[in-house]
Amino acid sequence: MRDERILADLLAQLRPEFGESARVLAVEGGCLSLGIGPQEEAVIGIRVDDPARPSFHVSYPASTLRRGRTRVVCRVTRDGVTCEGVAWIARRLVRHGVGESGLCELAAPAGRSPRWPSSGRPAPASYS
Repeated sequence: MRDERILADLLAQLRPEFGESARVLAVEGGCLSLGIGPQEEAVIGIRVDDPARPSFHVSYPASTLRRGRTRVVCRVTRDGVTCEGVAWIARRLVRHGVGESGLCELAAPAGRSPRWPSSGRPAPASYS
């Protein structure tokens, strides 16, 4: 019951920004499937990760860069995503969509995030 309340609060935070472009596709077992934007493939799966914080386990479609510089669309999963992080993912899906030119995730070297390099310097061009 507590997870459902947290998911409802998350939806209430997303509605003002996304309005009708955020569609609840399914809610079952404490998991929410949220369609975002005009593309049918743009679905964010959301489950409460830590109710005390609150943070979420999310999955969403993103194109990944493979060897040979080939882009492939796959599901990306992240743990510990805050409400603001879910909104950021939704914004990116609305803006860039799903597909070869859509939201892109790159594999970073071990121990580094593509968005926040440990050196504090801007990320190399290959990470953007």
